[in-house]
Amino acid sequence: MAGRRLLPKEGWSLNRAIHDTAAPTGDFTSIQERPLSLPATLGRRRIISLTMEGDFTSIQERPLSLPPSLVRLELNGSRGELGPAPAGLRRLRLRAYRVGGSALPAGLRELQLVGSPQLEHVPPGLRALKLRDYEHPLPQLPDTLETLVLYDCMHYADSVPDSVRLLSLYWQPPQPAPPLPARWPTHLERLVYWGKSAVAEPPRIAHLPRTLRQLELNGCEVHARLPQTLQRVRLGPTMARSLTEPPSVGKNLGLWVFLLNIFFPGIGSIVAGAALSDLEVVLIGIVQLLLSGGAIGYVRDVVFGSGPKNLHFHWDYNTLWVAATIVGWVWSILYGYRMWQKSRSSSYSVLP
Repeated sequence: MAGRRLLPKEGWSLNRAIHDTAAPTGDFTSIQERPLSLPATLGRRRIISLTMEGDFTSIQERPLSLPPSLVRLELNGSRGELGPAPAGLRRLRLRAYRVGGSALPAGLRELQLVGSPQLEHVPPGLRALKLRDYEHPLPQLPDTLETLVLYDCMHYADSVPDSVRLLSLYWQPPQPAPPLPARWPTHLERLVYWGKSAVAEPPRIAHLPRTLRQLELNGCEVHARLPQTLQRVRLGPTMARSLTEPPSVGKNLGLWVFLLNIFFPGIGSIVAGAALSDLEVVLIGIVQLLLSGGAIGYVRDVVFGSGPKNLHFHWDYNTLWVAATIVGWVWSILYGYRMWQKSRSSSYSVLP
């Protein structure tokens, strides 16, 4: 009857349904090194999240049996062995636990290991991999990976999938600094390169990806311009506070680039490229100028010419040439406007 009083009389019939279908979380902790006995019905309960703290080795006669409904699992400080994980497991955090690649379900999305034995492979759909004190070569990384965090590891990834958006590398001198990827991931937005203390010859960062939005640095030197997309920078205590500013045309020059591209298509882009020392922008301006040459003549004749006669002259142009000039002109204007808007918002904040 006590259980029925949890609900009004009209809802008494729901108590058993709630009891049978609810998905609770579970926490089991070993206190003062005295092992607890795991509930005999643990594997049959509808538990979605399970956290175990302490050493359960002495009460494990076989690999740990887990509830099939489990979605999140965290095992800390144990030396036990993990059996086959539930197929629905999405998040797994293990500390000093033995786990094989065959024990990881294919649907796992986040894997965090501390002091783990070697992994032969990881699930193909993994999105986040976080390793700490990992002494073995990294397994093949899937092209679905978005987060890669390596903390005091003996080996690092020479090749990082293009899908990675967050890359964090931590190290503790005198351990050597981890090498940066030979090629930056095309979608990288956040980079953390963090040494815990200063060294006589800190590692150097020669270049940074243009897609970067957040940057956190300590124990290294930056010999590269910061990208225009950068929004936030965090510098550690061993970093010099002066960094090379991201290339920017400035607010006033950005407006002039926009106006020049309206009346003299491509010229503004060329000026901006020269100011940024960016050959790519200069080449874009030259292409815009060549494409829109007919458009310049068209406006000149309409404004300063004799009106309809000159209009008729331009309608006699080849249709493809007319289309090309219009495309070049519109492209030049939009490109100039975009550069002006960037110059107004291109700033980043430096956090302690």
